[in-house]
Amino acid sequence: MLDEDEWAQIAPLMHLTLADPWRQPGARGITRRSEIFEKYYAAARAKHRELTGHDEPQVDVIWHHRLKLHGPPCPRCGRLLHRANEPYCTSCGASTEQPASGANSFSSSPLE
Repeated sequence: MLDEDEWAQIAPLMHLTLADPWRQPGARGITRRSEIFEKYYAAARAKHRELTGHDEPQVDVIWHHRLKLHGPPCPRCGRLLHRANEPYCTSCGASTEQPASGANSFSSSPLE
């Protein structure tokens, strides 16, 4: 996951490619759209690899590696919740809602 300082380094490299890739400098002579994306996302992938030590082949996944987009850690398993107001953990199924006084703090499944 990328904190806000790391995201500030990678975001400009990601936003460069949001424009139509066929209009980017150097796009002439490239026949496959995937070649253009590989060329223009190369800098973003390299920065991601530098920051995380992981070579992410799917560049669209990098957009989801921003820590700010996720919720707090699950109180049971510690994995990040997908959203701040997630009713249960998608990894272990623990309820993230505050229990009533005297009740068990976790349910074993979101369906219980």
